[in-house]
Amino acid sequence: MRLRYQLTRQGKTEAKDYRVPITWTPCHLGGNRPWFLCPCCGRRVAKLYSSTLFACRHCLRLNYRSQQANKRDRPCDRSWDLRRALGCDEGFLSLPAEYITKPKGMHWRTFERKVEQLRRVDARALGAAQAMLGTIERKVNTARAALARC
Repeated sequence: MRLRYQLTRQGKTEAKDYRVPITWTPCHLGGNRPWFLCPCCGRRVAKLYSSTLFACRHCLRLNYRSQQANKRDRPCDRSWDLRRALGCDEGFLSLPAEYITKPKGMHWRTFERKVEQLRRVDARALGAAQAMLGTIERKVNTARAALARC
């Protein structure tokens, strides 16, 4: 595939024109699947990302949103995901898992399993929230002590 485009940065326009090779691999159930070969490193990738040059995630040093999240935020994020799957738009602090109603069309067994998962995740999320509040409280007390000395 040939990529031709113009890139404007800081008022300067630069024309880009280069080839991106495509390779094919056989699929298990027949047919073939296309892959891009990264113009920078030659890796076989499904997606190329735009920068000054189209390249793979590795070359552009891109990471996933979950890799940027704080470990304390993971239980809360998981709680929100489970709540959305159950059709609930309220957080773990405002609506306990026991009060969520079963969505229409969901099997009772699936609903009960998800609610049980949600109870466990909510307990971890509450523990993480308490730890975060403890950290904030310590920092506030440290700041008060520093202001009192002034």
